[in-house]
Amino acid sequence: MASIGIGVLCAVREVGPLLQRSAMWASLAVALCAMLGGVGPARAQSSVRDIGDLGNEAVPLTESMARFMNTHVCITAGQLASFEVLAYSMLERLGEDFGTAAGAEFVREGKTYVSTVSGVSEASRARAKIRVENMMRALERNLREIRRMPPCVEPFTNRFTFGLQLIKTQQNLNSTERLASTGTITNQFSDSKDPLGVGVIVAYSLRPWSNNWVVSPFVSVDYLNMSVNRTFPSGSFLGTTSNFAATAGVKAGPMLSNGVWLYGIAGVSALNETLRVNFLPIASSQTTTVPGATVGVGGAIQPSALQGLGHPVSLFVEYQHTWWQDAQFNTPVASPAFNYNFRREDDTIKFGFMVGLAGTETAPPPKPAYPVKAPALK
Repeated sequence: MASIGIGVLCAVREVGPLLQRSAMWASLAVALCAMLGGVGPARAQSSVRDIGDLGNEAVPLTESMARFMNTHVCITAGQLASFEVLAYSMLERLGEDFGTAAGAEFVREGKTYVSTVSGVSEASRARAKIRVENMMRALERNLREIRRMPPCVEPFTNRFTFGLQLIKTQQNLNSTERLASTGTITNQFSDSKDPLGVGVIVAYSLRPWSNNWVVSPFVSVDYLNMSVNRTFPSGSFLGTTSNFAATAGVKAGPMLSNGVWLYGIAGVSALNETLRVNFLPIASSQTTTVPGATVGVGGAIQPSALQGLGHPVSLFVEYQHTWWQDAQFNTPVASPAFNYNFRREDDTIKFGFMVGLAGTETAPPPKPAYPVKAPALK
């Protein structure tokens, strides 16, 4: 008897810490399940109060999949992934419901659960099992049909686009006058103007990482014909006239679930401008091209009302800031004793539209002639 007592005591000493650790992990698991909406024993106990409800939780998802197939001619990769995740999760829950209806043990995530339904007739259990099986078949069938839908060409991607844009630019010009002989600053002026211009843009959009990030190399050419001058009381003036500007760069950013594309902009630019020093009665001018750097942000959307024109149409709005290299106009005839330095920075708002040209998209197939239905529960 003493040896038995010593053996029991040793076993308790060895098993005690294990039981404590098991209890701790079990309590953590229960708390986590509660925070996540209830899976495991808590869900099993709360979802089987009425065995007649087993399987009904899958009805909204099954009907949603049927409605989608009736109203869409193609499916995006994101939509398909969402349906697959929801369907797999629901099939797991229906598996639990089947085990509950059968009054048997069922396993989920490596844990064994036992049906909490008691005092239910075999006929009720049989009806519940048939209902759950029907819902599982309906979900699996709709998932197969959705997977057969042709993929949609997602907005803004895999195509060349051509667009037009209106340009509202805040041009900020700093002019510096120096003595040609010594370099001494004799005058400094700051002027600004915000005229309206137009431009064209060509781009190609793609998804290099096969996710929701869209990358679009582009080239834009803007016709400006805008002058920023410092005018003096005598009518004389000095300043610059922007003839045209070009930018080559890239737009990149995420495509949101509502079809809106948000992106950042980075590029290199070139500005063709005419420098003018007009000191009456003599006027001097010089045309030059200076490089610049452009950064910005923008957003685009493809309104459904504009998609029946044969080519996809998107609308966009952008903000860009450009730093231009200084332009020099030394010893002009109108002022031969001075050198002039013109420094420009531009803040630009662009509104416009893009039309999809050649790409990988194909015409979507017609909608099914008959509706896809979610099967009635039996």
